[in-house]
Amino acid sequence: MMKAVLVPFLMVILLPAFSCRQSFGPSEPEFPIISAADDSQLSDSLKTVFKENAARLALRYLYETDSCFAEIDIPRNITRSLYNSQVHIYQNSQLPAVDTVFNIFGIQTFPFPVLHEFLIGISVFEPWITNFVNGNYPTGNSIADSLIAKYNLYLKSSHRNEYYVIRTDTRINLKEMSERFSALPGIMYAEPAAYVGDGSDMTVAVLTDSELQISYYFKWGDCPSICIYRHFWRFNIRKNGSVFFAGSGGNSLP
Repeated sequence: MMKAVLVPFLMVILLPAFSCRQSFGPSEPEFPIISAADDSQLSDSLKTVFKENAARLALRYLYETDSCFAEIDIPRNITRSLYNSQVHIYQNSQLPAVDTVFNIFGIQTFPFPVLHEFLIGISVFEPWITNFVNGNYPTGNSIADSLIAKYNLYLKSSHRNEYYVIRTDTRINLKEMSERFSALPGIMYAEPAAYVGDGSDMTVAVLTDSELQISYYFKWGDCPSICIYRHFWRFNIRKNGSVFFAGSGGNSLP
């Protein structure tokens, strides 16, 4: 069972000594292309869950494999493949564990990284900050206005003027968004919101250039700290959408 609490989170980033590219430009990072799945029979709520999972798994993959990744937008070729993979697994209900994973335990990604909210601390109330906090747009800062307009950023809450929570309904890389905001005048810090605790989760592994493996972890036992027990199920998805149950393991289910 997932136990998570949203808290402010101070992130320290060590900059690599080598030069990183600043943009993917016209190309996208390499990732297996999984064929489109027919999701017309899925509920809107389930589609949203799969899209949230896909975005988190994509960001985790990029953080692990590309130390130079510095885009706000999550590459669509990766999120599409991960979304399609989940739909293909879900629709193969005859496979072992599909019902267990989706209907009995309802396993999703643990909510890290956070996709929609980040925090800012203010050192000086520059005019553009005052405008933003008061809901006035444009704010007068061209960089802030561009980000606000593109990602529909809005002030969600204020906490005794110690920090402010900014939200977007778009799934984005908040680590990079925070970097952009931290460079704006008057901003003392900006950082993604974060969850503490532990809980059920999903992982993705690239097996070949045409095959992925998605693992579903059900966790339980003292999850407000670190879950003591876990059981997993693994599925391999090939580029044509075929799905193979790759086994299960871990602790015996409660």
